Amino acid sequence: MGATKELFELGLKSIKTPIKNFIDNGLSKIDGKSLVHMYKTDTPRFEKLYSDMDSFTKTNDENAAVSIIKSVEDYTAQRQQSAMAEQVQALTYTRPDAMQNLQAAGADRLTGRKTTPRTIQGPVPPSLPDKTLDQGAKSYEEAVMLGTTKFTEDGKVKQIRNYGSDTAPHGRVTNVGVRKTSGRGSYARLQAETLLTLGDDVKGFYQHKLPGHDDAHHWNPIGIMKRVVDGMPKAKRNQFIQEIQDELGLFSGNHIANLRQLSPDIHRWLHRRLEALGYNPASLKSFKGKSVQARKAYLKKFADDLNKLDEELFSEMQISKGNKPGPKLQ
Repeated sequence: MGATKELFELGLKSIKTPIKNFIDNGLSKIDGKSLVHMYKTDTPRFEKLYSDMDSFTKTNDENAAVSIIKSVEDYTAQRQQSAMAEQVQALTYTRPDAMQNLQAAGADRLTGRKTTPRTIQGPVPPSLPDKTLDQGAKSYEEAVMLGTTKFTEDGKVKQIRNYGSDTAPHGRVTNVGVRKTSGRGSYARLQAETLLTLGDDVKGFYQHKLPGHDDAHHWNPIGIMKRVVDGMPKAKRNQFIQEIQDELGLFSGNHIANLRQLSPDIHRWLHRRLEALGYNPASLKSFKGKSVQARKAYLKKFADDLNKLDEELFSEMQISKGNKPGPKLQ
């Protein structure tokens, strides 16, 4: 459910259309949820922000937009910090080896990062049930104490694996991109990449990285294309993929022409823009049973939107200073 729809159901019945568009298209999903939380718990702050958004939609002052987004992001950071504190207090041991693991963790350092002093005290959780980046962890320690396997460090997404195992009680940290390069990772993901790639080279996509542009992004996302070709026999699917490449210039899977090497901040921005345009693999329904014409019509619209997004991305990079992205990318 979108943020504006949640706000409407909570009683905010008169959201102006320009403000609605700004909230739905200008804010990330997590910041949208923060805005809803603000409406429920801090009315004066929400009213001030709503007034600022109203002013922006009338003046189109880009600096005002950046200020609004930063205000919401700051609120999101505060929520995450509070959630971290609550979860750290709530974490308790239930496993028989709890005391042994706690002693191994130590009061000064966690075993997983022996050279890094601890900043969050308390018992180390027996498991890491969360498998997403939703907790906003920025270090191994924060991830462990939040009970999540994913965290972002130095602009790279990392994952704690084998946590709680006999050989590595505190897990092993790996770079998500490195695992993809080595041919490992999610079986379903690798299977989808293989299915959508014409030819045999599904690993070359990840082999070469540019300094500062470490994120390998599929311009035609795997999750989108997988749902579009769902239900097609292999021969028909490959023919369809070839036709899409020839007719729309839209390459699929791990074809090298489908690669965009991006810096992490631009990569995050790009995914937010795709979601804002309605291209979210998590909510897109399968095209199984649909005609070839219906599938092509969808991809024609998608290709047009990608071309516009490419122009928008180029325009934003034109206002960059050195490696610093323009306002909308921050």
